[in-house]
Amino acid sequence: MGSFREYLSVYRGLSRDTRLLISAGAINSLPFGVLAVALPIYLKLLGYLEPAIGAVFSVNGGVAVLLIVPFGIVADRFGRKRMTILGGLCQATAMFLLLGAANPVILYGSAILSGTAEALFFSTVQALMADSTTTENRTAALGISFFATSAATAMGALASSTPDFLRGAGWALQSAYAPLFVATGLALLASPLLILRVFVQETRKAAGGPLLPRRSGGIIAKMLVTQLVIGLGAGLIVPIFSLWFFLKFGQTESFTGPLFAVGAALNAVAFLAAPVLAKRFGFFRTVFALTACGTVLLLFLAVSPWLALASVFFLARNSAMNMSWPVLSSFLLTVVDPSERSSASAVVGLSFRLPFAVSTAFGAAMMAQNVDFPLYVTTALYAVGAASFFVFFRRVEEARPTAAGGPAT
Repeated sequence: MGSFREYLSVYRGLSRDTRLLISAGAINSLPFGVLAVALPIYLKLLGYLEPAIGAVFSVNGGVAVLLIVPFGIVADRFGRKRMTILGGLCQATAMFLLLGAANPVILYGSAILSGTAEALFFSTVQALMADSTTTENRTAALGISFFATSAATAMGALASSTPDFLRGAGWALQSAYAPLFVATGLALLASPLLILRVFVQETRKAAGGPLLPRRSGGIIAKMLVTQLVIGLGAGLIVPIFSLWFFLKFGQTESFTGPLFAVGAALNAVAFLAAPVLAKRFGFFRTVFALTACGTVLLLFLAVSPWLALASVFFLARNSAMNMSWPVLSSFLLTVVDPSERSSASAVVGLSFRLPFAVSTAFGAAMMAQNVDFPLYVTTALYAVGAASFFVFFRRVEEARPTAAGGPAT
C-alpha cells in the first residue's frame, strides 16, 4: 500500500501535459486487446487459413518496422506532437476498415494503416513524455503510463468477448463483430483530441547533425542484439495466442477475452511493481531475472495438457516478460541525449519490432503443422536473448531508480 500511495502522490504531482499524454497513450492501446483476442478468430471464422492470418500481423508489424525509425527522425527534427496526432487518426481509421475484412484488399489495407499508425504514435509519445517529465519522476511516470496502457488493453480484450455472445444470440458473423470495431474506432478518436491540448516544450534536434543517435551507440547496439532475438521469438506466438487456445483447447473469445483481460490487468500491476524491484535489485538483475523466469514459464505452457494449467502459465509468463519495460524505457530515455529521444527510442523499438513482425507468419505456419511447435522455438530464442543480455550488461554500472521516481542521486 505504501508504494501505491507513493505512485498516487507522484501522479498528482505530474504536469497537466504528462497526464494528457498518459491518457492518450492508454486510449491508443485499446486495439492491442481487441486485435490480440478477436482478430485471429474472426479471420479464421471468415475462412482465412493460418498462414494468411499470420501474414496480416506480419504486414502490420512490417510497415511499423519500415517507418518507425524514419518517423522518429522526422519527429526529432520537425515536431513530435503532429506525428502523434496523425498516428491516432490513422489507428481509428484502421479499426473502421476491419468492417470489410472479408475483402482481403481492405483487410491488408487496414493492416498497413495500423502499422503506419503505430510508427507515428509510439515513436513519439514516449519522447513527448520524457520532455514533459524530470529525471526524478520519469520512471514513475512511465510506470503509471504502462499501467494505464495495460489497463486499456485489458478493457479491449474484455470487450472482445462480445462477438462470441452476439453470435450465440443468432447474429450473423460480420454483424456480431461490427459493434466491437466501430466502438473501438470511435474511442480512438479521443486520443488526438487529447494530444491537441498538450503544450510540451520539445527538445528539437539541430539541422545538419547526424540522423541516427550516436552518443549512446554502444548501449543501443547491445540492446539491438538482445531485442532482435527476443522479438523474433515473441513474434512467433504472441500475436496469435488466441488462435493457439482456439486450436488446442477449442476456446473462443468468450474464454480468451476475459483471460487476456486478466493478463493485461496483471501486467498493469506488474508495471507499477517493476520500478520497486529495480530500486532493490538494479536494472540488470531485474530484467535478467524476469526474462529468465518468463522463458521457463513459456516452456511449461507448451507442455501443459489442461486448459486451467495452461491459463495459469500463460498469465504468469505474460507478467514476467512484460514487467521490466517501464524501467528499460526510463533508462533509455534518461541516458540518451534529449534531442535524440525519439530516434533512439525508435531504433531500439525497431530491434524488437522487426523480427516480431517477420516471424508471425512463420509462427502461424508452424502452428498449422503442430500447435505447440512455435512455443518451443520461442522458448529457445528467449533463452538466447536472456543469455545475450547477461553477457552484454552484467558489468554495466547503473544508478538505482527510486521506487516512484527517477535514478537515485
